[in-house]
Amino acid sequence: MALSGGGPHLGLIVLALVVVQIGFGGYGIVLKYFAQDAKADSLVFSICRDGFAAPVLILAAAVAERGIWLPRLSDLPMFFLLGLTGMFGNQVGLGN
Repeated sequence: MALSGGGPHLGLIVLALVVVQIGFGGYGIVLKYFAQDAKADSLVFSICRDGFAAPVLILAAAVAERGIWLPRLSDLPMFFLLGLTGMFGNQVGLGN
């Protein structure tokens, strides 16, 4: 059963979502042990994780959207707030 519009098969989409969830879960567990052994600061660790993830996410968005779309200038404060409280804040809060 394909999605309307001739998109990928629903099973492939679900499989991709499961693989990504397992990857994110395993990534955090493995790197947590390395960070604890090295006594890494959770703030620096979170900044490094976001810094390494950003290019991968930009590339994935460019491939999915067939180009890079820049946000409007008026949207930047909301992007900053959501990134600070969502991704970064969650990682730093869970690291302590």
